[in-house]
Amino acid sequence: MSILRSTFGTVLAGAVIVDRILTVHERNKHKERYSKSIPLSWMPPSRSALLKKIKPSYDIVIIGGGSVGAGCFLDAVTRGYSVLLLEKNDFSSGTSSKSTKLIHGGIRYLETALKQLSYKHLFLVVEGLKERKTFLSLAPYLTRSVPIILPISSKLTIPYYWFGAKMYDWLSIGHAIAPSSFLPFSKIKTLLPGVANTGISGGMVFYDGQMDDARFNSMLIATGTHYGGSALNYCKVAQLNKSEGKITGVSFTDTETGKEYTVEARSVINATGPNSDKLRQNDRPDTPTMMAPSTGVHVILQGYVNGMGIIHPKTHNGSVMFMLPWHKSVILGTTDTPGFFKMAREKDLLYLAEEMRDLIRPEVYPGVKNIMSAWSGVRPLAVDRSASDSTSAVRAHVVEVSPAGLVTVTGGKWTSYRAMAEEAVSTAAKVGGLPGRECVTKHVRVIGSHSYDKSLGLQIAKKEGISSDIAEHLADAYGDRAWKVCAYANGVYTRIDPRHPYITAEVLYTIDHENVRNISDYLGRRSFFAYFDVRAAHAAVPGLAKIFSKRFG
Repeated sequence: MSILRSTFGTVLAGAVIVDRILTVHERNKHKERYSKSIPLSWMPPSRSALLKKIKPSYDIVIIGGGSVGAGCFLDAVTRGYSVLLLEKNDFSSGTSSKSTKLIHGGIRYLETALKQLSYKHLFLVVEGLKERKTFLSLAPYLTRSVPIILPISSKLTIPYYWFGAKMYDWLSIGHAIAPSSFLPFSKIKTLLPGVANTGISGGMVFYDGQMDDARFNSMLIATGTHYGGSALNYCKVAQLNKSEGKITGVSFTDTETGKEYTVEARSVINATGPNSDKLRQNDRPDTPTMMAPSTGVHVILQGYVNGMGIIHPKTHNGSVMFMLPWHKSVILGTTDTPGFFKMAREKDLLYLAEEMRDLIRPEVYPGVKNIMSAWSGVRPLAVDRSASDSTSAVRAHVVEVSPAGLVTVTGGKWTSYRAMAEEAVSTAAKVGGLPGRECVTKHVRVIGSHSYDKSLGLQIAKKEGISSDIAEHLADAYGDRAWKVCAYANGVYTRIDPRHPYITAEVLYTIDHENVRNISDYLGRRSFFAYFDVRAAHAAVPGLAKIFSKRFG
């Protein structure tokens, strides 16, 4: 068995190294165009303007405005195709705003790969680690690295976990954040003062990436719009139109006005995540389902803020759990329950809160009483016939083409959105008979990134004479576009809530620049206010309603 594992690793090493060789020519080919700063004066067309300019036909129509749909949008636009994206609700209103906020290869998938000698799981890790580096480079103000401690209970298992963490490093050669290391318990107590005093012999520290998912999703949309695409939220596709058995376009309804539109398309991409089967069966009623959705619940805790995360390697039901710093709060998650559960259930909250008591001292651990918010997201898992349950299913993505030409892309995870989009758009181009063009999204930084640096918050605080928490929030949320928000404030930085850094000027900015159509869009997907403190966000609704009323009339 050991020889087999060694051969398995050697073969993979060659594949990984070959896959990572990028020529200087490729890296520089698109640098000039996409490295140029987007002027602060640029403003996206309004939703009404986009609707008035709907074309009779497009090269590609994308249905779904989550991570993969937004990724397909930017990919197709930067290849030079004419593109229309349609989302029935708000962008990132589904699974894509309800993640663990990790950009990762998936260290738990690596363990499965080694135990089962599974190439599927291993290549999923390799792809994730490669995409992780690209992801971090595309939006430096919305992403960051995070150290995570994997506690080890028995000294006998230290070599096992050391080898796993080092292999995670090895697989990320050329894409690494920082090397993993072993820490004795005394050092862990220094870094995590609240860690339990018993049951831990030491731990491995490894590094992964973290993101602000819904805002990154919105910036993919905004960036694609800047480069010439059209993306509309609150537009529901009612029908796939066909001629001689082939899809020729779509009919959709603007749900705000009820007005109906019909457009032709050379190719249509189904990027509707866990709802993919609905559109597939609209296309072909007798098609078998391909989705095996699983629900993941997370909570935000206040009161145990620290710069390091901790992973529970094996909960009572055999899964893993993360406790991660996220801005000035802590994310705890996740569950893995087969099926659709749009709301977090009480038993899910209790499970999450209680499982971490094994690792954190009770007098320090905030527990269920300090839950600031909770969310439930449905993972769009593609059917894995070989898996015994959703926890062991391979999180690989699938690109499928129906007999009528519907291109469905689903499965995967946030980290791999760009690679999924690349494959889906290339497939859609072939289906539609479009000219083949190279994917360039490895080089396309999102709006807000071009002139951003880590001192931006300090610069804003100094120039505007405002509190550091507001300045840092604006820099972290908007990147170099924070200066545009400052222009909206015009010297008046009115907080929406005295305990939080959100200001009224950014509400107006997101309405004009980020497709915000209602209060929920702002609170839940452009600001994360509702995630950090759902009670304060609810209390802010009357004041926000006045702002929206004035803006929309």
